[in-house]
Parts: sequence; structure tokens; C-alpha cells
Amino acid sequence: MLNQVYRLVSPRQFEVETVAEEVDADDLIVRPKFLSICHADTRYFFGQRSQAALRAKLPMALIHEAVGEVVYDPRNEYKPGTLVAMVPNTPVKKDSIIQENYLPSSRFRSSGYDGFMQEYVCLRRDRAITVPSDFDPHMAAFIEMVSVGVQALTKLESTMDEDQRVIGIWGDGNLGYITATLVKQIFPDSQLLVFGRHQSKLERV
Repeated sequence: MLNQVYRLVSPRQFEVETVAEEVDADDLIVRPKFLSICHADTRYFFGQRSQAALRAKLPMALIHEAVGEVVYDPRNEYKPGTLVAMVPNTPVKKDSIIQENYLPSSRFRSSGYDGFMQEYVCLRRDRAITVPSDFDPHMAAFIEMVSVGVQALTKLESTMDEDQRVIGIWGDGNLGYITATLVKQIFPDSQLLVFGRHQSKLERV
């Protein structure tokens, strides 16, 4: 399959490259529909990474937070048009102790490997999560960021002691806000303290 990939080749400069994709039975072809721009993406775009990092990672398609519509499934398990969240981490090895997102061998999209700024994404089917049909697709683009907060709180829950009276979050950005929302769901009886620099944001917690 020929695919159009929109790669950042240098700060503030994109180029379109035609790439031949090999599609097998373990893959899905997904058309990105809603994408979320992460601060990491803007650092690449504005050239705010070190020159060594830019030389090592560019050219590269940005974006690792996205949902898209399945356009082709060789196994016919997904109907065309099914909305899926695309998992950016692609492990190539398994480890009985180290989780896949911490393995140095894993490939994370938009961090050394092409992200979701593509006409189509050739996606391993185990990297696709079906989004419920009644879920707001605009909000679905934040699923990857929500998963970061869920993982942190899940690990906290499994390691913390019985004292859950007060939980603190350092940071009042998007991830801090999402994590604060999750704390209210997972630890509803806890007092939540958020530490940040923007009073207008802190007043909304």
C-alpha cells in the first residue's frame, strides 16, 4: 500500500513523503480522524529540542495522541468506519518483569518513529482500542493522555498504604487536570490538593 506521510524535516518545515507499507493479517489500516497535539510535538516543531536530538529523530511524522476510522481489516473483525484509539507504543519484545512501555526496544510513535500525521496508519491490531459509538470523538483524542493518568493512579493504588485521606498532584496543565478528574473517580473520599502556577486554573479544580 502506498501511503502519504507528513514528516517534520526541520523546525517549522513539513514535507510529504510517499511510503510503501506492508500490510499483513495482524494489521489494520486506519484513517486518522481526531488528533491531539502534545507539548512534545510542539518542542520538535519549534526546534526546542537539542540539535543532537533533532538530528537523530528527524525527519519524523508527529502526533502520538489520536483516534481514527478503520478503513480495512484483512480479517474482517472490524467493520469499516469503526472508531479506534491508536496506541502509540509498539513493543517488539516481551519481558516477564519490565512492562512494554519501559522496554528500550519498544517503538513510541512521534519519538523517533513516525507518529499519526499520515493519510493512513498501518496499525498492529493489538494497538487498536474500539471507542464506544456514543463517546464524543473530539474527547476520544485525549484517550492516550487519560491512560497516562490511569496508569499512575493504578500504580499508586497498588503501592500506597491505607491512608488515602489526602492526594497531591504537582502540575496544573492538561495532564494535571485530567489526573485530578480521575482522582475524584478512583479515590472519591480523598481530599485533593493540586500544586501549580496558574491561579485561574487552580480555581477550577
